[in-house]
Amino acid sequence: MYGMGFDHSFGLWFMARWLKPDLMIESGAFKGHSTWVLRQAMPETWIISLSPRHPENVDWGSVLMKRGISDLSQVLVFFDDHQNELKRLKQALTAGFQHLILRITTILDLEIIIP
Repeated sequence: MYGMGFDHSFGLWFMARWLKPDLMIESGAFKGHSTWVLRQAMPETWIISLSPRHPENVDWGSVLMKRGISDLSQVLVFFDDHQNELKRLKQALTAGFQHLILRITTILDLEIIIP
């Protein structure tokens, strides 16, 4: 409810280490804790941190081309931006991303992982 605790931090770290992505995209960096967790998991991997304001306006093709990424199965996307999760899921799947982690802050404080 007030940021990522140990359990979600470990889950994010573990998934990044397990998937070994060529690029990690994070929507909702806040104070930078999840960025730090991703960096600890994959120190040499590019991280793109986005503001949750207008991710639908991001030209993913040019972002990926700039980083030399052609295989979207090598990209990990982490959403912790407190936006409409269904909308974010649809946007990510429409863009072709396959590995998604959505942190949903509710009274249950859920984490959904689509490996």
